[in-house]
Amino acid sequence: MEKKYQVFVSSTYTDLQEERMAVFNALLDNNCIPVGMEQFPATSISQWELIKKMIIQCDYYLLIIAGRYGSIEKDTGISYTEKEFMFAKDSNIPIMCFLRKDPQCLPVNLTDADDNSRKKLHEFRSKVENSGIHVNYYTDKLELKYNIAKSIPSIIKDCPRVGWIRADQVEDVLQNSEYISELKKLQQVVTGLQNIIDKKLTNISPQWHGISEEEARDIAKQVLDENTASDKDIQEMLDSVFGKSPVTIDCGNSLKIND
Repeated sequence: MEKKYQVFVSSTYTDLQEERMAVFNALLDNNCIPVGMEQFPATSISQWELIKKMIIQCDYYLLIIAGRYGSIEKDTGISYTEKEFMFAKDSNIPIMCFLRKDPQCLPVNLTDADDNSRKKLHEFRSKVENSGIHVNYYTDKLELKYNIAKSIPSIIKDCPRVGWIRADQVEDVLQNSEYISELKKLQQVVTGLQNIIDKKLTNISPQWHGISEEEARDIAKQVLDENTASDKDIQEMLDSVFGKSPVTIDCGNSLKIND
């Protein structure tokens, strides 16, 4: 069964467009589906709510840090890239981290201009490096692509995820699933028990049959002897059974067999 795994790519954007393209290619080459801000649709929900939704739907999270801290959310003062990392970590999504080895060597136009952003970037790098997650370092987009191609098979093996399969493979998966097989066995047991119950109910159902003249006379006499009904009641009962009953009851509590 062929699976594809969805990977959320998190990084700053304008300074890493070439690197992101290399990452996307590396993921596609390794049977993965890259997801990033490039695919974000127009929507009525907030940007952060959309980002969280996209991350949760992914199997893995991939972080790239280079020379910029990124766009900062006003309410928290934290960049969206850092928030994405923390959200993926808190959501227990397996993470791959790739940090630029020599950010000080980057051209000025690919780094932060103000001291506050540079400080936040340094703190963010330190947080990632001390998070307990293995970190890979790269010096250019080719090395980044190579490191990702090497990391993907390892993380799939070490941290198996649900992944995605083609719709036409679902039926085969269900037929071969041990869980589905057990459910079918249980269904057979339930069906067998239902058949047994149905047979038992049939056997104990009331069986109705007609009575003879002698049986009717005995029943009528027993009822009269116990004074539980009038002659008229008994006569009506016999008439209902036989039509015009061959048995007539008189007022002296005696029975006469009609010719």
